[in-house]
Amino acid sequence: MKREVKTFLAGAALSALVLTSVPTMAERVSKTAELFYNDIKVVINGNRADLKDTAGNTVDPFVIDGTTYLPVRAVANALDQAVSWDAKTQTVYIGKNDEIAQPSVWVKDLESFTGRPVGMSADALEFGGYDYNNYLTSNSGKVFQNYWNPYGDNTSFLVNGKYKSFRGTLYLTKQYKDTVHAYRMIVYGDDEVIYTSETVKSGALPVDFDVDIAGYSVVKTVIQHKYGNAEDRDWKYEPTYSNNEVRIGNAGFYE
Repeated sequence: MKREVKTFLAGAALSALVLTSVPTMAERVSKTAELFYNDIKVVINGNRADLKDTAGNTVDPFVIDGTTYLPVRAVANALDQAVSWDAKTQTVYIGKNDEIAQPSVWVKDLESFTGRPVGMSADALEFGGYDYNNYLTSNSGKVFQNYWNPYGDNTSFLVNGKYKSFRGTLYLTKQYKDTVHAYRMIVYGDDEVIYTSETVKSGALPVDFDVDIAGYSVVKTVIQHKYGNAEDRDWKYEPTYSNNEVRIGNAGFYE
């Protein structure tokens, strides 16, 4: 079977594909190409891989000009490897990502007014006999170095103007990717709303955030939820809902 694609953006190909040979390219180039789907099979360690995207749909390898292209996330998942995409540097990471920017302090390690936040790191996936790996993995398949559970949905930190930014990613956890709830995060600086995130819900990508907190003494986060995706539903604050369904990955304060 042959399928013709009018525009193939070579510079963005790595965000979705693994190339058997990768040319060096200094800039993004747009060109027209023919894609051939020839029922290409992928066998890993003697077992045929069932390649699927994050929504569970089958994704097929294809050929362009004699080069076979494979879907990177599906292949990484089949190899049981983490995969992540850094849009700023246009980089795909497979396996451990040592280039994550290190904050002045990880939120998971901080004491807060409302009790110690519950956080886990990739090097401590088992605690009390329970495997927390699914909580480190988002609904999109991205695996975080650590996560922070916004326990109680309302957490305040005394920062005393020490930090300039609060960064991280709000996401649905892997096992709750089909939840009927929607979530968003509100950040307060000294009781003033300084940031409201986009909504995370089933079928939506995680939300990266970088909030300017320079000059604030107290930073508070609030997780809100609503049932279903209807726009006319009101956002609510009920701590019991978010404990397992939503996490904040690689959350940290930066000086």
